[in-house]
Amino acid sequence: MYNKTKKSFITLITAFVCIFLLSSCSAQKSSADVLEKAQSPVTVSAGKKNTAISTSTAPRTNLKSILRKGLTTLYLDESSFSVCVFDGASGKLWRSLPESESKENTGLFSVSVLCGSREYILDSQNDSVALNNFQYKEENGVLTMIYRFCKQLSESDEADFTIPVRFEVGDGILKVSVNCKNITYGEKNKNVRLKSISLLSYFGADKDTAEGDFILVPDGCGAIISTEREAEKFTPINVPVYGADPSAKESSDCSACIPAFGKRNGNAAFVALIESGEETAEICAEKALKKGGFNRVYASFDLFKAYNGEKNTYVSKNSFDKTLSVSYRFLSGENTDYVSMAAACRELLIRCGALRMDERTLPESEGLPFELAVVGSAKTQNRKRQTVLTSMSEAADIISFLRSKGIRNINLRFRGLFEGGLVQNNFEKIKLFSPVGTEKELEDFARFAQSQNVSVFAEAGLFSAGKENSAAIRIDGGRTESAELLLDSGFTRSSADLRFSPAKTVEKNTENLLSSMRDLSVDGICVADAGKYLYSDYSVNLSEDRSFFKNLFASRCGALSSGKKLMVSGANLYAVKYASFLSEIPSTANCAKQKLCTAVPFLQSVLHGSVDYSHTAFNKASDRETAFLKAAEYGAVPGFELYSKNAGTDDEKDEFYYMNNASDAQQYYERLNIVFSDLRNKRITAHKKVAGGVYCTEYGSSSSVYVNYNKKDVTVNGVTVEARSFLRINF
Repeated sequence: MYNKTKKSFITLITAFVCIFLLSSCSAQKSSADVLEKAQSPVTVSAGKKNTAISTSTAPRTNLKSILRKGLTTLYLDESSFSVCVFDGASGKLWRSLPESESKENTGLFSVSVLCGSREYILDSQNDSVALNNFQYKEENGVLTMIYRFCKQLSESDEADFTIPVRFEVGDGILKVSVNCKNITYGEKNKNVRLKSISLLSYFGADKDTAEGDFILVPDGCGAIISTEREAEKFTPINVPVYGADPSAKESSDCSACIPAFGKRNGNAAFVALIESGEETAEICAEKALKKGGFNRVYASFDLFKAYNGEKNTYVSKNSFDKTLSVSYRFLSGENTDYVSMAAACRELLIRCGALRMDERTLPESEGLPFELAVVGSAKTQNRKRQTVLTSMSEAADIISFLRSKGIRNINLRFRGLFEGGLVQNNFEKIKLFSPVGTEKELEDFARFAQSQNVSVFAEAGLFSAGKENSAAIRIDGGRTESAELLLDSGFTRSSADLRFSPAKTVEKNTENLLSSMRDLSVDGICVADAGKYLYSDYSVNLSEDRSFFKNLFASRCGALSSGKKLMVSGANLYAVKYASFLSEIPSTANCAKQKLCTAVPFLQSVLHGSVDYSHTAFNKASDRETAFLKAAEYGAVPGFELYSKNAGTDDEKDEFYYMNNASDAQQYYERLNIVFSDLRNKRITAHKKVAGGVYCTEYGSSSSVYVNYNKKDVTVNGVTVEARSFLRINF
């Protein structure tokens, strides 16, 4: 808990010493509060319950119809005061509390509160409804359920707050939301803060499943967790939306580009999209085990951040005060697979304005696009010397060379074009690295590229830099930065500590960057960071959460796309809307390393047909042949990252030297172009494993592409697919 025992004089002296020490090591203060080391979360026991209200998860039938739209009806279970949704299309009744008997605490939603340095878990069923601290009302087509939590946590601390939860229905849709501004606190709630809210944490939870049932999580490209049978063990999966927050010192192997999740049960399914507040969320999934538990998936929202250091816990002062909203779309029959979930998710994204209209088609082009990342310059391992790897005249030679190999439609991402190498030196100024080329040489190069039907994208960081002294402040007072390996080749090893712009200057810095980039003689801009990172700033005078930066980056991407083409590295949703090309989007899911969890092209199924995208460059992958096949399976365009210099030692082993990649680049492009050049505008309508190591992806209603990862030919569905190859079949 807060340390209130020190006297004023000692406090002042201590503060002076701390400031002196922090100044000497270039650290800064954070706006976060500092607590004693936090303890593990605990679930507090409920008070005296009203026995007339059921807290059991046994089957209940006392349902009252509240809202109805089309084939969708929202019921209130008057025995437990939970909600149920009847989907008339599938005949499925989706419950917010599971039906099977269980000893574990379940609720319509759960919360965690921080009292001093200790975290407590409360749930709506046992800590509100069962204690008669609950009411509901229906008006204007909205059901509002109001939960009051009043719990003694210690001798001097009491949790006392009220949370209204809104429910709305559309035809096939349920929307649940909490406006954080409407959460109220009692007078005794002095040392207690509401830390997180997990909405509908048991919605659709079950133990009894059918063949093919699964949970969908959005980690990386997407992954499904098989729920056909109980397991001995399974590690719960938590996927932070837009990745972990480096300012809060969070870390996670998982990351979601699209804030969506889903669940299939028999002939019914749902896909849920977080429509607001997603930057504070993580998607949580659990699997029923033989010793207990349920198959469930839900969204949990952090209202503020807390970081456990070695001695202290650092807690952000400001809390999220906007709306948390999740929309559930119900599916039935044949439309319950993860590709159908992706289609429903895309519909919801278009409806809420997060993606462009579905009618948008990709521009006609001379064959399938080919992403060519040219490395102009990079800093060597000691980060002091910036080395030229490809001048503009040499980049023109690479273009001519590739076009002579039949690669016509090239999107060239020029990396290391500016001072600083692969990461520009600072936020405020962006200047060409003259040894790579002058402004006049860039103008000449751009004119040449245009004559060759090559689109040139100058890569820059929108809010990250390599040398900038000022940076956003972490929750513990340090600088917000992220180490990233940018190039590892036979010629040079380049890495950088990306430093992120502070809130007080980020708007000015990005405006300066926009102005500089507009004047460049290139077709487009490639934003290197906004599609992959999202952070906060805990500076003392102006702290801002991820919502501020998310909205700012989205608006800047929109501004960049005005008058120029926009390429985005990564696929975080807020940066996707205005992009004409997405580079290096995820093609794997880290959670798929766990048994019963499998990576699937959920992200690609949402995007395909609206925007061209690539995975990691083939020559940067650990196995370029497998990366090539994955592009064929997931509908990605081919890509290579190259430079003009050679290593000067063993040229044949330099995987970035363009002459060493000529054969593979030509072969891979030709094979993909023949199959996919006329499928760019088609939606992915099905994807499934049809045999061991063989997958089939369907496009529109006209074509299927079979991909065989095996080292021998495989015949499936009357079709023989050669080893380590793919085959298109037209209907």
